[in-house]
Amino acid sequence: YQITKGQKTLIASSNAISVSTILPPVSGLEMIASTNNSITFSWRPISDAINYIVYAYNQLKKCFVPIDETTDNYITFSDLEGITTLKIKVAGVSKINNVECMTTLSDEVIGYTTIPVINEIIVSSFTNTSTVLSI
Repeated sequence: YQITKGQKTLIASSNAISVSTILPPVSGLEMIASTNNSITFSWRPISDAINYIVYAYNQLKKCFVPIDETTDNYITFSDLEGITTLKIKVAGVSKINNVECMTTLSDEVIGYTTIPVINEIIVSSFTNTSTVLSI
């Protein structure tokens, strides 16, 4: 596989060397926090990883596509107005002989934004044709 992001090319090849034996795949991927317009995911760090590539499911293409890169073992997607779910996978990247090699993708995890909850609704007044509610 080859992915180019800006000036950087990431390579993983089943022909050259087994990348999975050098760097294990990302594990422990989970959603750890969400708001009505953000979702945070985390995963177990890999000791030899120099960074991680995050993939999101593209509904139109029906596949996962790389959308971000991070050196942390977590990522937050914010400003998700109108988006209620986000399905991601993560790959670790290591450097071997000056070539960046990528692990296989993690299992997918779905994150959900929260829906604002109204704790108490009070009927302020009502008639035969209308009801006035207050929070």
